[in-house]
Parts: sequence; structure tokens; C-alpha cells
Amino acid sequence: MSSIVLIGPAKAGKSTLARLLSEQTGLPRRNSSDINFDNYLSAGYDKQKGEQIWTERGEHAANDYMRPFYAQAVRDLLAEPGDAIYDLESEFVAFGDPALLTQLIAALKPFSQVVLLMPSPDLEESVRVLRARESRNLEANIKVNDFFLQHYSNRLLSKRIFYTAGHTPAETAAEILTSMDLTLPEPVILIGPMFAGKSTLASLLSRKLNRTQAPLDALRYDYYKEIGFDADAADEVYKKEGFFGYFLYCQLYHAHSVERVLADFPEGIIDFGAGHSVYADETLLERVRAVLAPYHNVILILPSPDFGEASRILRQRFTAGMTEFYDLHEEFTRSGDFEKVAKQVVYTEGKTPEQTAAEILALTSSDNLT
Repeated sequence: MSSIVLIGPAKAGKSTLARLLSEQTGLPRRNSSDINFDNYLSAGYDKQKGEQIWTERGEHAANDYMRPFYAQAVRDLLAEPGDAIYDLESEFVAFGDPALLTQLIAALKPFSQVVLLMPSPDLEESVRVLRARESRNLEANIKVNDFFLQHYSNRLLSKRIFYTAGHTPAETAAEILTSMDLTLPEPVILIGPMFAGKSTLASLLSRKLNRTQAPLDALRYDYYKEIGFDADAADEVYKKEGFFGYFLYCQLYHAHSVERVLADFPEGIIDFGAGHSVYADETLLERVRAVLAPYHNVILILPSPDFGEASRILRQRFTAGMTEFYDLHEEFTRSGDFEKVAKQVVYTEGKTPEQTAAEILALTSSDNLT
């Protein structure tokens, strides 16, 4: 078997190397983004429950809920016929559950090349390097969120604005419900920047109105693929141009996904991702504006009418939320699960992706000769 399975913590470079190795070997690339969790509904997976846990209890609790489904999904992915280049996100490897880890090791038994990517053989140095990469990414994303906050698209598209500073989510949800005409058979659409509280409010409104919640960020990739979205090309744009370049690249797909989610959930509670209601391209902005024009309940959620205050609040939330995410992945890095699963380790610090790819291919060649 000439398949290569890449594992490792977030920001270790798995997706970049998987793309390079796929290009150089001609093998298809398979990764966790290919997984459709709707296939696990019969096993108890509940997308709305997972979203609610994330909203109410945070990243750690949501990961606990998803563990058995991650485990089954990665086993199914590895069982697909034919050789491939696999890159598995850290939550699909570092389970923290001995039984699930044993199942994963058994699923990987036929694969001779299970390569752990780490910056350095020294754990603390690896953690330092990964933290630095995450910090750079965090600051860049915060700046993009300020752009979303300021951009006129949100105010142009919305019919009403609710400011949340000083209010609990339950209070804001009650305020929204009071303002709505509930006799209208149409969706409730929440828009706004990252960490404005859209998904929390959508979950509350969904339960109060007994309507389906449709989180567009969770649904988007299936819609994107309908018009030819290429995840590898998008990853390359992200690596070269950062979050803002990726946002611009996705604008056409955002507009298409807005049209599709409204068709699929005509009376749902729809919470947009931050980028789905901000368009630097005027043609796309007018297209989305026309789509949303008939709807009365297009609601912009912001912390405050004052940009400086709103930005300060969102930055605090952004930092707190992403810190939780990074802390979880640091736990994965320190857990020892990667080392239990891996059959080889390749250290990347000080090397280009091309050099690391060559090192992995050399491992593969030497393994095939023995």
C-alpha cells in the first residue's frame, strides 16, 4: 500500500503537505473536510445538538460530544478503496478515550506510512512554534472581523439591528421575538460579524419558535461544491493571501450558498457566517440584496452602535473563543495520542514544505524496498 496518512496538531502544516504529496504522487487527497456527518444520523449524530453544546458549553464540550462520530467517520474514510494521501485534523486522532484510540490504531494497521508532523522533537519548542503560528493567524482574523463590522453591506442588507451589549442572549432573543410578525411564513435571518452571538441567538429562537436552525457556516461546503468549489485551491489562497484573500476568493460561493439555504429552509432560523453578508464585489452584493429583499426578518446583530466599542467587545470575545480552541489543540499536542498512532515522525521547523514532502516520500520509498 502506497498511501500516506498525515497526522499532527493544528498549524503543523498537514494540508499544505498533503496537497504537495498528492501533486507529486498522483494519488487523490482525502481529508476530514470530505466527511458528511449526516451519514451518522442513524448512530445518534444530531447536528443541532452539537451546535447547541458548542454555543452553550464551548469547544471542549462540543468535541466530547463529537468524539464517537469522529472516530467512526475517520475509520470509514480510511476504509475507502484505493491508495490516497490522507490528512487528518487533530480532533480525528487525539481522542483522549483509550477505546476509541485503540479502534483508530486498528484501522491504521494496514497503513505503513502514518506520519506525525511536529515542528521539533522537543515538545515545549513545538508548542511555542505552534502558538506563534496561531497568534499571527488570530490577529489577522481579528482585523478581517473589523472589516466585516465596518462594511456597509450588513446595514444595507438588514431590515433591523439589535445591539447586544448589556443584554443576555435570552433578553436579546425576547426583544427580537417581540419585534417580529410571527404570522409570516418566512425565515428569520441573522447576520453580523464573527462572535456577534448569531449562533447562540439562532439556537434560542429555534427552540422558542420550534423551527429548524440552519447554521450556514456548517452547511456551506455542500452548497459551495455545487458550483465547483475546490478546497485545495482555496487552501492555497489562504496560505498565500491570508484570511482576507480567502474571503475574497469565496465571495461567489457565499452568494450561491445564501440563495440555496433560503430555498432549503424557507421557514428556518438561519444564522449566516460573517462573510455571507459582506460583499466587496458590488455585483454580488446586489445579487444577495435582491435575494433578501422580500424577507422582513433580516436582522443584524451587533454589540453596540459605536464602532470602537463594538470592535473592543468583539475582540475580547474573539480572543477568548479562539484561546479556548487553541487550548484544546494544545491539549491534543501534549496528550501523547499522536505518538501512539504514528509510525514515523517528521520534524518540520526550519524546512520548506517541499523539503518536508521530499523527506516523507523518501521514507515511503525506503519502506517499499524493505
